[in-house]
Amino acid sequence: MSVVVAALSAALAPPTLASAGQFAQPVVLSVRATSRSLPDTGGVVHFTVTLRGANACRLGVAGSPGVTVASPGAWQRCANGVFRHAVSIGANAAPAARTVVLRLYLRRGAALYWYALGGVRVAGEPAASAPTASLALSADTVSSAGGLVTLTYSSTNASSCSLASSPPLWTGSDPAVVDCAGTYQVSVPSASASGQWTLTFTAGAAGRSASATRTLTEQAPLVTLTGTSVAMALASSASNGSTSSLSVNYTASLSAACTYSNGVTDPCAVPGGTVTFELDGVDNGGNATYLSSAASNCATAVRGATAVATCDVTWATYGDQWVTATYEDGSDPSVSQTVEVQVVAPVDLAAGYTYSTYDNAGPGAVGDCTMASVADWIETTFATAPSDQSTVAAYWAAEDQYNGGADVGLTTPQLFAFWTNVGIDGTYLTASDPLSGQSEIESMLSSQYVLLATANLPSNFPPGSGSAGGHMWLVVGYSDYGPMIVSWGQEFQISWAEFDSWTTGVWSIGATTP
Repeated sequence: MSVVVAALSAALAPPTLASAGQFAQPVVLSVRATSRSLPDTGGVVHFTVTLRGANACRLGVAGSPGVTVASPGAWQRCANGVFRHAVSIGANAAPAARTVVLRLYLRRGAALYWYALGGVRVAGEPAASAPTASLALSADTVSSAGGLVTLTYSSTNASSCSLASSPPLWTGSDPAVVDCAGTYQVSVPSASASGQWTLTFTAGAAGRSASATRTLTEQAPLVTLTGTSVAMALASSASNGSTSSLSVNYTASLSAACTYSNGVTDPCAVPGGTVTFELDGVDNGGNATYLSSAASNCATAVRGATAVATCDVTWATYGDQWVTATYEDGSDPSVSQTVEVQVVAPVDLAAGYTYSTYDNAGPGAVGDCTMASVADWIETTFATAPSDQSTVAAYWAAEDQYNGGADVGLTTPQLFAFWTNVGIDGTYLTASDPLSGQSEIESMLSSQYVLLATANLPSNFPPGSGSAGGHMWLVVGYSDYGPMIVSWGQEFQISWAEFDSWTTGVWSIGATTP
């Protein structure tokens, strides 16, 4: 038997009766649905159809709606003119709405017809709400001592959350997984410098995220000044420390270094103070026992990054001159420095004393420094300079007596024994009293004694000699700076510190002369 399937007109008009021997088409009179629109979760729609001319009816779905339609329906008798059916439509997981198109299938005898019942719209699933994140700190700033800071965070529409710090502020994982609402306490360590951390709370859900960021700052320690040191560079206008003019300019240049509580030392301004100049004596021959006196009109107030004080001195005589500059700012100790200038006289230095070298021109020459020192002592004490020939002859005579004629130099006991028993340049030693200490040496020099001293010299003294070792020389005077020395036919000024470090013996001498 053949089956005819035909679509009925949607106009619900009565069908035209078929010719004799044929069935007339069924007619749909009305269609009612409890809803034509469902939420994204789906639902049940009840259909009621009135019709005539059909023996059986069934509900069906046209196409693939993209949602589940449960049991569209089985064939039901509808000869009484009414068809009722409930259609269960599933949820729509897509964001866009979907339409389920329904058909009513009718049978009349062997013929099959269908009628479009229209669609039921199922809304799309609404987009998930975006997550939010919030972060607050109990303190945005802490002192250099550190401390505890509480982080309070919260979120909405989030399924996972984390907390991060850059740079890291805690041990363990970073970012740290945390609840999406709560608190987290961090310990900020003490520090010697300022620090800063960026704290971020992140909330996420379904591939979307939100973040809240706060900055935590640790202040640098309060730096305080713990000390100031002042240095002085004192120079004179004399070229190479020597000038033929009695007028000399002295310049004291000061600089300061400040030390702070963080251990840093940097250049800084010189604290306000005063620089004074003192004249420390003049050696113009013989014993120089001049005491210090203040230079007139040479007290200068200094302060700041560039602190300079000057003093113009017109000396009353030729010879070796010493000036000491002292900076004081009320603290203890003061800062001082001494410079020497030799004011060269147009006549022989040292009031006529022209000390010969006696072939003892310096380290490396004939080793008769002991004999030459005795000759210098005789000249300074008795104002008569021994001849080179007699002094050198005495040296070789002593070497013959004690060292088999070898040029090895005389020890102090050998020198004193020869001087006592044989005599040197017509003089004989009567006393050799050892001295010790600066005060005793100054007392003897102030009494117009000239002293003999032995020393163990450092390398490169005098400058350019490149030599070091044992030596004997004459001590002819002193200033506050130190003693005046005669050796190798020259006068030297050394400091008391150098004298104490180098000297191995000092003697006041008594001798007879013809």
